[in-house]
Amino acid sequence: MLGNFDLEIKEMAKVLETTSKECVSMLKKMYDGYHFSENSKGIYNPFSLINALADKKFDSYMVFNRYADLPDPKIERRKL
Repeated sequence: MLGNFDLEIKEMAKVLETTSKECVSMLKKMYDGYHFSENSKGIYNPFSLINALADKKFDSYMVFNRYADLPDPKIERRKL
């Protein structure tokens, strides 16, 4: 699956001082299994995978959810 990213994986592995094989294993562990719907086949999370390869580090990139743009009901709105 990650064959399209061989160069990026090699670069990431070099930065992290590990092998490409170990890097792929960690990418799979952290970012494989994303689902677009309940019954869809699991895939690598595209947003997290692209960001991890670009940043050359493993991190949690899912900071926003579908409710992120809604106002927090616990915050009282001030009148302008």
